[in-house]
Amino acid sequence: MAYVSANSKQIRIEIFNKGNKKRTTIDVPPTKANLKSAKIRADEAEEQLKQGRPWELVRAWLRDEQPEGEPSAFSQTVGYYAQLAFDTAEVADTTLQEYENTYHRVWSRFDSWPIDSLDFLEITRALANLNSKKTKKNALSVLSKVFFIAIKDKNCPLKHNPCSNWTFKKEQKTVIDPYSQEEKQKLLSTLASFNSREAYYFYVAAFGTGARPGELYGLRWDSVDLTNEVAPMMHVRRAISRGKLGPVKTRQERTVSLTQDVASMLRDNPSRFKSEFVFLRPHKVTGELIPMVDGGWIQEQWHLAHDLADVRLRPPPYPYRHTYISNALQHGVNEFWLCKQTGHDLATMRKHYAKWIKENVEAERRNLAILESESQKLPTNSPQIDDSEN
Repeated sequence: MAYVSANSKQIRIEIFNKGNKKRTTIDVPPTKANLKSAKIRADEAEEQLKQGRPWELVRAWLRDEQPEGEPSAFSQTVGYYAQLAFDTAEVADTTLQEYENTYHRVWSRFDSWPIDSLDFLEITRALANLNSKKTKKNALSVLSKVFFIAIKDKNCPLKHNPCSNWTFKKEQKTVIDPYSQEEKQKLLSTLASFNSREAYYFYVAAFGTGARPGELYGLRWDSVDLTNEVAPMMHVRRAISRGKLGPVKTRQERTVSLTQDVASMLRDNPSRFKSEFVFLRPHKVTGELIPMVDGGWIQEQWHLAHDLADVRLRPPPYPYRHTYISNALQHGVNEFWLCKQTGHDLATMRKHYAKWIKENVEAERRNLAILESESQKLPTNSPQIDDSEN
């Protein structure tokens, strides 16, 4: 059993293991929150002792110290390589923030451990505390990046990534469930009719470009080019995620061709020449139009439109993106061009939209068959050349 208690300006920890009592203190104020955190840490320390980890190492871990009598190995700890992995990661700022949050939530308890002491058993125990399979996979992915960096260090004793052969039971493939053209029009008409013009503008663009929500939240007027009426376009350069403006998900800017419907909507949008951002939402208190820094308000309008239009709500997060892509493929749009338009890679496109790509291929085969049948009607004899003058 592990116990924690207040001790002047410190917190005392006592752990009973196999009839022996281990005791130490940690130098943090004994507030309610700190006592709760210390109890969680003490319980974890008890588990370490049960697994045979020496008390000197457990005590040092509890106190965030280097164990006495050991050579300094700070550069070979889990925490050291985690920081190195984050410092060298070539990902978007929002993605990096998610990595760091996941690490601190799941793996930071092992910060002071030597990198080669975090084995399969400890990883399994840590993952067992997580609820969903997706959360476990994300946590394991972050830890795998830490091990990958460590293995590249020639001075690191670790030679194998414990996460490399980890397997999870395959989950059912996500079903792409696009809206029909009739459903799409009912939703847009409903949004336009119940005094939600800002939401109407947003979803016209969402259905008409297939852009991700954050890309539309962060779209600025200086990234919209309506000067060419024949080929209007917008440049996807930034995105808003978790309330912050940063790079797009793939870190690759792209140019998106606009349909005439979307271009017309943008020309008529009242925020043009009045706001830096294209899509706005009303302030909850004043009603003043402000940038759409999160998806709270727009999602409320989306759900309300479904109720009023009596249209079945599709699962988040990208139902209008799925609608745009599947509809484009169904009408014969080239999948390579569509990848550039939407920011998908070809593998993802073929993985999620194989059904519509297959229909596209079948249509091309029918067109080829028609072309072949027409060619069979052409004269088979070569034209006669009069060479009498020669």
